[in-house]
Amino acid sequence: MVVFVPASGRPFSVIRTLSGYLPELVSHTVSLTARLDADGYSQASIISILAAEGAA
Repeated sequence: MVVFVPASGRPFSVIRTLSGYLPELVSHTVSLTARLDADGYSQASIISILAAEGAA
């Protein structure tokens, strides 16, 4: 399970549920999150983008 937790600790969002540990996917998700944050995306936008990726 990949969970987005903001610095405040709440609220949080489940981004994706995995059948097993997939390090490449986890690394991609963390990297994308960092890149979107550095580019100034809001938490809501990051969650939407990650959730859309998880649904693909």
